Amino acid sequence: KSYRSSGEDTLWLMDVSSYYPSLMYYLGYMSRGIPKSEHETFKDIYDTKFRLSAEGRSSETKSQKLILNTIYGCMKNQYNGLYDPRMVNNVCITGQLLLIDLIDKIEDYATLIQSNTDGIIIIPKDEAKVLEAMKEWSIRTQMPIEPEIVKALYQKDVNNYIMINEDDSITLKGAMVSQSQYGKSNNPNKNSKSIVD
Repeated sequence: KSYRSSGEDTLWLMDVSSYYPSLMYYLGYMSRGIPKSEHETFKDIYDTKFRLSAEGRSSETKSQKLILNTIYGCMKNQYNGLYDPRMVNNVCITGQLLLIDLIDKIEDYATLIQSNTDGIIIIPKDEAKVLEAMKEWSIRTQMPIEPEIVKALYQKDVNNYIMINEDDSITLKGAMVSQSQYGKSNNPNKNSKSIVD
């Protein structure tokens, strides 16, 4: 199905910034393999990522993002000292429940196009009401979220789509399209014996 922003209907991508690390940070869902004395280090990396991002230094946030996401990934690896399936489940389940709560708060003011692990795509019917509900949700849950306008979305499903961003960059998701030369995330080394896109 395809969707395009127009004068009447605008597509909004509402992704939670660093959703899984945010859940770990604010709700205390860090691996129990991390000593309490090291929780401040995680918080410092998290805060640095958001500070650099706010200063427009997005290229410098990549190292912090990698560290934060790797810590979450290690929590799912039974051969890693951070392995903690209980906390992984807490992150995933709580994250989905919070997004369902957000959908519930905006459903009268927007059409839901898709929901995924860290955000939703909507067509707002009443932008002011959606922004008000989103702000209340963000304050209550402590999850950082801002809407981004999407020019167009062509999707087979939530795991396979082409998205034209407001700056005309292209986001590709899924095995059907992600190896295209047009995607900013194109990585020819992604296919390997262990990982097939």
